[in-house]
Amino acid sequence: MKLRAGDMLQLESPTGPVALKVRAIVIDYSSELGAGFIDRKLYMERWRDEALDLVNVYLLPQGNAEQVSAEIRKRLGSDETLFVTATAALREQYLGLVHDSFSYTRSLELIVLIIALLGVVGTMVAAVLDRTRELGMLRAIGASRAQVARAMVIEAAFIGACAVLLGIFAGALQCKMFLEILVAEQSGWRFEFVFPTEGALRLSVLVVVTAAIAGLLPGIRAARLDIKDALSRE
Repeated sequence: MKLRAGDMLQLESPTGPVALKVRAIVIDYSSELGAGFIDRKLYMERWRDEALDLVNVYLLPQGNAEQVSAEIRKRLGSDETLFVTATAALREQYLGLVHDSFSYTRSLELIVLIIALLGVVGTMVAAVLDRTRELGMLRAIGASRAQVARAMVIEAAFIGACAVLLGIFAGALQCKMFLEILVAEQSGWRFEFVFPTEGALRLSVLVVVTAAIAGLLPGIRAARLDIKDALSRE
């Protein structure tokens, strides 16, 4: 059942049905099933249950979380039925789990670079073979070997840059669709899409540099072409 702010929700209790008005809808990741928050006084009155399983303690800005945690353990005991965890520690634990889960993406970056290297090398070698006569004409009208090699490297880097732009656009679109459609529909959790600027810049530079390096070998091959042989080819 999908609720909106202002809707009436009727719940069953030991004392009979209870009609509650939905004041707000908030995103909460503590449970994939969702939860409702009501006043404890009303809960004790209608459900007659005084048990507790979770207590949130909020500190003033000048409060010390470690000291308060230690005092709670001292007063209430620290056996297996009581866990006192600071929000910062819990956040670090969850972030660590997320980072560990996605650590494999580092190996994917390496695979992407290897594929880019091989792809650009193959493309540029084919370009040299197909444009042998054109390269020979450039040498014949005065282009130096360094200029020919530089042109091939720049062309390879441009191919890498185009691949980066298309890859970033396609990847961002796919990730946004994944979060808004698959994750939201399957788990009910909604995550805001945040573009990974640092990672995109790092990978973009690596791909462009790798593409330029990949174009160096075909560039040297093109620079070493004999002008007469190159011009005689059809």
